[in-house]
Amino acid sequence: MFYRISGRRTQTILPVDAAYIIYTGSINGSKKILESGVGTGNLSYSILNSINASGKLVSVDIDKQNIENARKNVYSLINPNNWELINGDIKTFKTEELFDTIILDMPEPWECVDNLKNNLKFGGYFITYSPTFNQAEKNVLSLNKNNFTVLETVELIKRNILVRENATRPDNNIIGHTAFITIAVKLNVL
Repeated sequence: MFYRISGRRTQTILPVDAAYIIYTGSINGSKKILESGVGTGNLSYSILNSINASGKLVSVDIDKQNIENARKNVYSLINPNNWELINGDIKTFKTEELFDTIILDMPEPWECVDNLKNNLKFGGYFITYSPTFNQAEKNVLSLNKNNFTVLETVELIKRNILVRENATRPDNNIIGHTAFITIAVKLNVL
């Protein structure tokens, strides 16, 4: 639903990818989440529906128009009191807050790992969403260099089936690639 009303201006995280990010990032209950690259607000909306009122979502985007578009789209469906939108650069973003999960959907997430690693709780998830192999590789190398354990990098492909009597077959409209999702966890390294 959100995908259809969002007035897509940027690449949008599709529901299949959003669901996987929320599940693998353990986003639920009263968790505190930091995301950057809000785009249309699709992932923001999904996160806000997954956390409760004592949870918190902080969304940072360098593009003021993305912030306004995401705000408009999300508030057209829900009225969250636990969402902070910040127009700023995540590469230089500073906060004292600790987050349970950090999600970056931006061109060079590997450039942010060193800046954000101290804002992630031990056992917290660091997730990147990147469209190319080269970006996924740089993400993994940066996370490994910064003492994260990379659990996986995946690509999710959804294939709809057209069900008709005596003519059931795969749909011709397949989304073959959206992005590579890298899931890493911060361990308490002694």
